[in-house]
Amino acid sequence: MCVASLEGLLLHVNPAMCEALEMTELSLTGYPFFKLFYPQDHTHVRELVNRLSAGLPVEEVVIPMKSSRGNRVLFEWSCPPVLPGTDMFTPVG
Repeated sequence: MCVASLEGLLLHVNPAMCEALEMTELSLTGYPFFKLFYPQDHTHVRELVNRLSAGLPVEEVVIPMKSSRGNRVLFEWSCPPVLPGTDMFTPVG
């Protein structure tokens, strides 16, 4: 689905994610991913990122995101932990 950094940026996105969010790959690359989540979900998303940073996986999470037109898009994803020495993670779903 994407490659993201612990600093909160999208580093790479696949075409399916672009289509679902109604955004281009160029506009999503380098985009702060927290802006894609609803404010009420930010704490939960931060907890998930902290879990990945601690070397723990995240499995079968469903969190709504906002498309460029404001539509609610549900993504179900899992993610292996961040590998030591890196700051990147790769959620898939």
